[in-house]
Amino acid sequence: MFGHPLKRNQNRIHLTTCRGGSLLLNEDKNEIEKTDELIKSIGYPDIPPVRPPYGKKLIGFPLYLSKTNHDTITWNLEPGSFYSTPDEKINYVKEHIQSGSIILMHPMYDNTDSELQAIEGILQSLTEDGYRFVTIKELQDKSENLHK
Repeated sequence: MFGHPLKRNQNRIHLTTCRGGSLLLNEDKNEIEKTDELIKSIGYPDIPPVRPPYGKKLIGFPLYLSKTNHDTITWNLEPGSFYSTPDEKINYVKEHIQSGSIILMHPMYDNTDSELQAIEGILQSLTEDGYRFVTIKELQDKSENLHK
């Protein structure tokens, strides 16, 4: 549901831009490869999944990630795109949550602490409803075991 021990977020806008029918991937391939090397150099055993910018998954980028054994991770709930108050965000998540949901929130852009209030309220509400929170890796492992 929430979190990953190490996060990677590709934010280059040209990952989702086309020129002459082909995706611009050279700089992005270099960025991913350099990031992989850095992650390996600090001793992290796994390559974390890539979250495409804005959740865009055009053909070229996912194909490259698949060919290079990178998992792609996206989310199914993003309360900040639809609502602004903590109560609205909490209610949205409560109404749309399902087992295996991934919630995307951006508290780092909030100067009012309302995003942190929303996160706290979501955690409390879902805990009371019996949900438990796992890392992305745990969620992936569970999904893989279900499909064996």
